[in-house]
Amino acid sequence: MAGPRWAETREALAGLADVASQYDVDGIDVHFLNDPRVGQNMTTAQASPRNRAGSGLR
Repeated sequence: MAGPRWAETREALAGLADVASQYDVDGIDVHFLNDPRVGQNMTTAQASPRNRAGSGLR
């Protein structure tokens, strides 16, 4: 996933994971339409693909 739109998406999801972790200790699951990869139990921005390639996604 490359390009400016995907960079914006990564940033938004990382922020969402940070906020969601304040309310749900299990974190969030992220599913993409038409893509088999899934991010499960993401609780911080560190778990997002923003910081490490493929981190948090299966």
